[in-house]
Amino acid sequence: MGDYADPKRDVRGLGGARVLSGWGLLAGLCTLGCSSSSFSGEPEPDGEAVVACRDLVDAWCGTATRCAVDAGIIAAADDGEERLSCVEQGEDVLGCSMAAGTDDGYGACMGDIATISCVAIVEPLQMGAAPELPESCHGVIQVPE
Repeated sequence: MGDYADPKRDVRGLGGARVLSGWGLLAGLCTLGCSSSSFSGEPEPDGEAVVACRDLVDAWCGTATRCAVDAGIIAAADDGEERLSCVEQGEDVLGCSMAAGTDDGYGACMGDIATISCVAIVEPLQMGAAPELPESCHGVIQVPE
């Protein structure tokens, strides 16, 4: 069993890009790294866990930026750049290159990201807060320290 990244790392202020940077678009990602008593894997470059982590970040950033565009928070013309910035920062924040495992809730997490209401993303952004990932996503990516 190894030591794992603190799931409560404060990533507020690491927003998707310039327009969202003060709103902490990525703060919801901070709950993904966690420890598991039965987990003792090692990271594999481009292994399944690394790809799963990148896919999760991409899904979250895609949904969040789409919702922000639909709400008029960012311009449609900036969507691609905002999403790319969110993905790059999200992978770095989570340490996706070091991901060594996922738990059984990964599929449910991805499904919940795909169906999350834009209201759950936009309302916090409009209040200057960070949107939260679905509860099913908490702890699904395991990253050794």
